[in-house]
Amino acid sequence: MTHTPPLAGIGVLITRPAEQAEHLGRLLRAEGAIPISFPTLEIAPPSDPEAMRQTLTRAHAYDWCVFVSPTAVERSWPTLQAIHPDWPGSVRLAAVGPGSARALRQHGAHEVLSPKNGGDSEYLLALSFLQDMRGQRVLIVRGEGGRPLLGDTLRQRGAEVDYAQCYRRRCPDTDPSPVLERWRAGGIQAVVCTSAEILANLIALLGAAGFSLFAATPLFVPHPRIAADAHAHGLTRVHTTAAGDAGILQGLREWFSHRHD
Repeated sequence: MTHTPPLAGIGVLITRPAEQAEHLGRLLRAEGAIPISFPTLEIAPPSDPEAMRQTLTRAHAYDWCVFVSPTAVERSWPTLQAIHPDWPGSVRLAAVGPGSARALRQHGAHEVLSPKNGGDSEYLLALSFLQDMRGQRVLIVRGEGGRPLLGDTLRQRGAEVDYAQCYRRRCPDTDPSPVLERWRAGGIQAVVCTSAEILANLIALLGAAGFSLFAATPLFVPHPRIAADAHAHGLTRVHTTAAGDAGILQGLREWFSHRHD
């Protein structure tokens, strides 16, 4: 008897920025799913590119360089290597989640501190290496307007903390009509949102006409904080997965293996 994978033929709406969607898309295609990219977050250059460059010029003087997202890696690494040919040299690297750690390793970083069982600042801050930070200089590479928890906590533990703000996030001006048409035709059976901002932008882009479709579709999110935001928006079919693309994929597998109505 031929075994049919649980995700075979399942249309999964991926709402990440376009440059971050391909890895999850490949994993889904390998399972027989149909990934549908509808980016609800756009990555733009930072407001002050020169300030970013000046900060990265001093990166070799820090003890730690912490990357908060894959985008932070992609938007800073070429500049870091151009300025510091031996980068990272003696600077220790850390990543908030598995996606950021994978991006660093893809760029040739061999030693990356990253939580194994989660993908946010809280999990990174729980690691033993970052408990006593007295006398340590830390550069946090992030987008504009990121969460203050990581930097504030490291300062409380004695570190000197600076930020390199390498990009801005904004809601794209995208026509949702093709996605809504596909949804109405039964071509979307699951939605993946990987941040609260992505979720809010999706709701705004779909509008009132699309919200009923969204509300009737299982939503998969990799963090309880995003799930709480989804519930606050009135969504009830919300499923929290483990962190990272592998966790999202496993959550989808588990749900659709039971073929819920």
